Amino acid sequence: MPELDELLTSGRVAFVRRDWVTANRSLTEAHRSSQLATPDLDALASSAWWLGNVPESLAASEELYHRLAAEDNPSGAAMTAIILSLRWGTRGDLAVALG
Repeated sequence: MPELDELLTSGRVAFVRRDWVTANRSLTEAHRSSQLATPDLDALASSAWWLGNVPESLAASEELYHRLAAEDNPSGAAMTAIILSLRWGTRGDLAVALG
């Protein structure tokens, strides 16, 4: 799938450059057609956060948490849970953040 490969490459390069718009656009499009690799899903969640796309960021972060837990990566899952808690708290949803 050359188009998918191009989207992933574009998204990864843009993420490293902190070009959140391009990273988010490319990774979102890739995610629509395929399951993203774990680091790409993390980049999608982060780029959405930096763009202020809070619901998208939270959804991707929650998907990332579940993936890391399923992959038996407790430290990665724990770090993602902390980030999710901070993001929910920043949003003012303290009940969710404290969960």
